Amino acid sequence: MTDLDLEENVIITGPLFNKYKIEAIVDCDIFIMPSQYESFTTSGLEAMACGKPLILTKNNHIHTWVDNNAGLSAEYDKNDLADKIQKLLADEKLMEKFGKNGLKEIKENYNWDSIGKKIDLIYRELIE
Repeated sequence: MTDLDLEENVIITGPLFNKYKIEAIVDCDIFIMPSQYESFTTSGLEAMACGKPLILTKNNHIHTWVDNNAGLSAEYDKNDLADKIQKLLADEKLMEKFGKNGLKEIKENYNWDSIGKKIDLIYRELIE
């Protein structure tokens, strides 16, 4: 990062846990997850719960409903990823919109009442 003079603007933390992870998410502008393989991203949901816009690679299974709703999805490609980051950083209103949409998604679909109802429905369909 020194070669690109980014150390003042980009922090790559490595793994964070517990309060350190939440503090980092709250402090970030964009939550970026450039995964090569990802089956389910609880960290992306945590970032949405903090009102942060996401950038996920299309290897993440939630990219279809995140894209242009709670963030952007990118190819697993450094150029496409860079384009998506630049697009969000250049548009503060879009970042705010994505953050609000993500928080709304969490409140409506990822709360214990909603999850409990979905599980109950699955069990009822299996027994019938």
